[in-house]
Parts: sequence; C-alpha cells; structure tokens
Amino acid sequence: MKLKKKEVEQYLFLLQRSQLNVFRKSNGKIGTWKFDSKVVDKLEIKDLDLFIKTFTAFLNQMKLSSGEVTLLLDSSIYFTQEIPSNADAKKTADQLENDGDSSAQVDQKRSLSSFEQNEAEMEAKRKFVQSVPFSNTYSNIIEFNKSKLIIVANRDLYEPIIKVLTEREFRVTHIFPMAVVGEIFDHGGYTPEAALMLLHSIDKYKAGDLMQSKMVLDTDPTTSAGDNQKMTAGREDKKRLYLMLGTFFALLIVLGGVIFWSMRRDQTPPVVPSPAVIESESLQPAAVESDQAPLVETRVDLQAYLTSTESALENIPALEVRIDCSGDADQQAKKLQAVLSNAGMQNVQVNRLATTTYGPVTIKVSEDVPLLLQELLVDELMKLDYQAKVQAVDHAEQIDILVVLTAG
Repeated sequence: MKLKKKEVEQYLFLLQRSQLNVFRKSNGKIGTWKFDSKVVDKLEIKDLDLFIKTFTAFLNQMKLSSGEVTLLLDSSIYFTQEIPSNADAKKTADQLENDGDSSAQVDQKRSLSSFEQNEAEMEAKRKFVQSVPFSNTYSNIIEFNKSKLIIVANRDLYEPIIKVLTEREFRVTHIFPMAVVGEIFDHGGYTPEAALMLLHSIDKYKAGDLMQSKMVLDTDPTTSAGDNQKMTAGREDKKRLYLMLGTFFALLIVLGGVIFWSMRRDQTPPVVPSPAVIESESLQPAAVESDQAPLVETRVDLQAYLTSTESALENIPALEVRIDCSGDADQQAKKLQAVLSNAGMQNVQVNRLATTTYGPVTIKVSEDVPLLLQELLVDELMKLDYQAKVQAVDHAEQIDILVVLTAG
C-alpha cells in the first residue's frame, strides 16, 4: 500500500506599513501582527533584534509550522514608476525594411534600436532609485499587462522576515507587489476568500513575480561603486539638510516667543501698593507656624468623578464605550466592562475580534472625552496589569471611547 504524501501547508503573507497579515490555507483564517512604532517606523526597522524576537513570538503564538509562503508587498511599502511605452520604437523598427536596406543592415538597426531602448530604461531606473529615501534597496523592471514598471523596495524591511521564515523551514516561493495582483483585492480587501483566490491563480501572475525576475541589489553591477557612494552620500546630505532646517525654524519660533513675551512684559505697568495697604501689612502680626502637614493634591476615583455635578452637566456617563479584545484578553475585557458600568458609565459594550491582534494596549478617544477621564481610564487599566497609551479615535469608528485589549 502506498502512503499518501503529506500536503504542504500554504501561507499568504501581506506586509503593510504598520502590520503583517498572515492567511493560512488549511484553516482559512487570517492573523495580524501590528508593529510597535518603537520597532518599525516609517518603513524602517528601528530595533532589528526586537523585531526578530517579536516576529518569532508571533509565529509561535499562531502555531505556524513549515510550509510554502507567498509574500505580498502592499503598495505602501515600495515605490513604483511606470516606464513610457516603447510602441513607437517598435513601429520604427518594423518600418526599417521599407528603407531599401539589406537584411544585415536591417538586423543591425533593429539591434541598435533595442539597445537604445534598454539603455533608456536603465537610465530611468537609475534616476528613480536615486530619488528613493533608502540606501539599501532592491530594484527591477517587470513587465505586466503590456506595461513596464520600475519596482524599488526597502531591502532592510522585508529581508529579516524572509530570514526568520527560512530558519524555521518555511520556503518563500513567490514575492508579488500589490501593483501586480491588486485586482483580486480591489473590492473586498484582504479577505480569506481573496487570499485563497490568489493562491489558486498564482500562475496567472508569474510575469510579475519578483522571485522569478531575480530582483537586482542596487550595489551590484546595475550601478557602479562610485554611483552607489554618490547616491548614499546624497541621501545622507539631504537628511542632514532637513535636520538643520528643522532645527533652524524651531530656534526661530523660540526666539519669536521670547521677544513677544518680553514686549508684553515691558508694556505691563508695575503694580505699586498704596501706603494704606503697606501700613496695614506692617501692623499685622507675624504668621504662626502650623504643625499641620502640607496639602497633597489627590485625584478622585472614577466613580466619584462620574457622579459629580460637573460630569453630569457635561453628560459624561452617557459617552459610548467599546472594548475590543482578542486572544486571551476576553476575561480582562469583561472585568473592565463591569468596573466601568459599576462606576457609572451607561453605554459599555465588549466586542470580541475575529482575528488575534498583537501590539500595545491603546485607549482611543474622541474630542468629547475630558483629559481627567482619560487619566482615570489609564489608571483602571493599570489595575488590570495593562500599560495603555491614549490616542485620537478614527472618525470612521463613530465611538467616543475605544479600548483595544491585545493578545500580548
């Protein structure tokens, strides 16, 4: 009896500016790893060791075993430019035979036209790579749907992901930019159905596969060593210039504020006490030292604040609160709901997310939420062993307070 060969697990990774989404074909589910801004910021990895450690923990949390990975690069993490069509050049080459030249002369002219076109494309790519604000990049020209695209990606951003996957016996078989496969995700976004559709139709997009086209490292013969040094030096000079300009304008603002404050102070007439006041103060007995302890400012608790007259006048208890939770944060979300409801909040709902979310715990608030209430909410989360930070809520959420409890 022949043993049935074990089917290889397939995954589709979508790398975006702020997160990594993973679709697993065997169970049809998507997991999400949100990047901490201290680790990844503006398409750059700030702490590589922590990035690799966190990514490894995410793979363990999701219980992802070895398999074949298709990596999809979102349009927010690479740069692209379309090369103008060379239809006119081809048309000119086709008309060479009408000039009465011999066959050898026609072939020579065709080769020259093709060479000039390739030279123009490489020059366009070189200039575009120089305009990208990264020094360690991969670039290539891919042909797709009868058009040519220059793709430039930050090598430092996605290579650590491939390295970790390779060490864990994953095999990265395809890398696609969203510009190539975007038609699948145009309507519903990155859903399990769309991800499965792409895995089933990989062959259709082979022309735009960056693994097949062998992306060229920009420090290879595509550009000379001198050109690369000039490109890197130019980018560093630009960064220094922007930093100097920012510092200069900041100093101008500070100087303007000092001058304005000085002018206001000079225009304010000094207060001279009347003789009567001076005389009455001189007749006052010396102040008697008190044995009482100095006053210490204390903050009211959440329940006292919500039941206060000030809170009632501003209709604070009626604010809508939603607690999003995932993973093992379900019990903590229910505890927080009970605490807020018992304190006086009237509209507190718990929403269990379909996918597991990782990253820092956040409190997202609208403009109607007072600063004191924000601080009290942070205190309540600290009692549940959460270190939370406050952010502005997205207007599309249509909620006053959104608490996001992540899985870790």
